Amino acid sequence: MKIADRVKGMREQAGLSQVNLAQIIGVDVNTVWRWENGRSSPTRSIQKLAQVLNTSTGYLLGETDDPKRYTSR
Repeated sequence: MKIADRVKGMREQAGLSQVNLAQIIGVDVNTVWRWENGRSSPTRSIQKLAQVLNTSTGYLLGETDDPKRYTSR
């Protein structure tokens, strides 16, 4: 699965619109659209994106198929 598909899927699962996600992360809505359409990758915002979508950067980047967010205590 591509990064674009993972970002879109997790955004939809979180019940956020592209506009909402863009506002929360602090990027333009066109940036979110480009991420979800494979026009660019969320390299600068990947940690914030993973946090907002309650997943891991590894999942968004395709390093793992487990979307669970792990936190250290």
